[in-house]
Amino acid sequence: MRVRSVFFAVMILVLVLAVWGLATDVKWFDTEKCAFCKQIAKYPGLAEHMHHEYHNISNGIVSITTVDEDYKEAYYKSQADIQKVAEDMTRGGEMPYMCGFCSKYGYFLMAGVKQEVVESDVGIILIMQSDDKEMVKELHDFADRAKVEMKKMFKDK
Repeated sequence: MRVRSVFFAVMILVLVLAVWGLATDVKWFDTEKCAFCKQIAKYPGLAEHMHHEYHNISNGIVSITTVDEDYKEAYYKSQADIQKVAEDMTRGGEMPYMCGFCSKYGYFLMAGVKQEVVESDVGIILIMQSDDKEMVKELHDFADRAKVEMKKMFKDK
């Protein structure tokens, strides 16, 4: 249930994103500057022990995240840290820097994309769906880019 509350906090965050807008000249993933990504990066080895899959479906995407057993505690701590960042923002805090991935994720929630989070013994399954064909194309492009950028980020590790 801890992860579900993080996703709820992120949904609240998107209200703030509406004011900020999407940045266009930022890195896709930025583990040094992004207020959300750096919450994962501060736990040594965690990012390398998280595994992500992105799959296009007829009306959206499915994202599957698994974490190696020895890093699950760090993962849950990072998710609590991410939730705190989102909560701070919703309390009127300053808009922090967000990478392209996190900005686009917020954009989808802001645009009314339906999101469902399924927690299982093997990981977290995120389903994002829309009835709008243009939004589905954007979701597919997002998932395709996430796959490419993940490979780039971890190719030397």
